[in-house]
Amino acid sequence: MLGAQAQVHIDLAEDHHGRLSADAPRTWGTVTRIRAVHCRYAPTRGGDSRALYPVPGSGVLSDIESADGWTPDHGDVKFVGYLVDLHYDGAGAHPT
Repeated sequence: MLGAQAQVHIDLAEDHHGRLSADAPRTWGTVTRIRAVHCRYAPTRGGDSRALYPVPGSGVLSDIESADGWTPDHGDVKFVGYLVDLHYDGAGAHPT
């Protein structure tokens, strides 16, 4: 959805819509950058007009200072989620 010009490399993905498995390690890090991700949605050609899909190349990244989960849409460009740069501090027990 972002297109080749975005020059973004994504190492890992995290979804907060379900529970983590019991064996998922806790990961600690420092957020160094947050970007809101928006894109357009449209039906596929010849598909069900009620089903909308991300339009390839329509993705937009916007730097933001903080993320509260309520980032607004921008007209027909809808909020998708966040792209976060994380400085990895380790996994396991929290360093104290």
